[in-house]
Amino acid sequence: MRIKAFTSDAGYRWLLTALVAAVSVIGLSRMNFTVKLSVILFAVQVSLVMYGLGLGLIFLGRVRKSSAFLAAADFFCSASQYWMFLIFAAGLQYLAAANNLPLFDEVFLRADQALGFDWDAYSSWAAQLGYAHTSLNLAYNSVYLQMIVIALAHSARHETDGNAEFIWCYMVSLLLVVAVSALAPAAGRPGMLGQQHIDVFLAAREGTVSGIEGIISFPSFHAVLGILLIYSARNIKPLLGPFVPLNVLLILATPPCGGHYLVDTFAGIATAVCAILLVRHFREPRASAAEFVEPVKA
Repeated sequence: MRIKAFTSDAGYRWLLTALVAAVSVIGLSRMNFTVKLSVILFAVQVSLVMYGLGLGLIFLGRVRKSSAFLAAADFFCSASQYWMFLIFAAGLQYLAAANNLPLFDEVFLRADQALGFDWDAYSSWAAQLGYAHTSLNLAYNSVYLQMIVIALAHSARHETDGNAEFIWCYMVSLLLVVAVSALAPAAGRPGMLGQQHIDVFLAAREGTVSGIEGIISFPSFHAVLGILLIYSARNIKPLLGPFVPLNVLLILATPPCGGHYLVDTFAGIATAVCAILLVRHFREPRASAAEFVEPVKA
């Protein structure tokens, strides 16, 4: 079994993460952002602990010739890479907000109205119907649990590199979302999650980073993840069945739960498709790249 955490493909992802980290740190410092370093350091420590655990499991897997240890190692190394990128990509979100360009909320609201979508009516309907409220809320908040499940499933499939593909799609789509949000910023609506994400976004426009969380309204990154999770599960039949309806609900939940406009959702779907096509185009020719560590037979 090959050690997927030590391929050249993984090295490129760490290189991209380092580049994003450098841009975030330099950008935030030069713009005099007020940053809670304790939050950032704790998140980095969590990532390093996961990666260290992965390295330990690689050692055990090679010593005991165990594919199970190596599968667990792939999971923790993949989770570490995802989490580390998320930490520093959050800095890019704050830098994008700090451009302080005029908000596009009125533009997006009029676009929704042109499409015949009434945000208030849809949100009221979802809130009044108990089963709809519960279903949409559960689906919307299931995204991170789904990411853990898909990562475990891909790690267990020794012959594939599904985690690498998903992380690439995640990275590319998040960078696209940040770029678009810098040019078309929006605060969004409170939704079922409340006002906090709007307050954090508005604080970021004034130069304050209060934590590590998503503050982008347009495009909807939850809609992006809904598409990416379905795409990533396309070859895993036990997961594809439940993932399709669950992520359809997740996408439908982006307006009432996440406070997104309908056009945010459409833009998120389009961003996910673009990221998938870009990753397929640039990554497939390198799929047979040499590995840094010799494969271990299961």
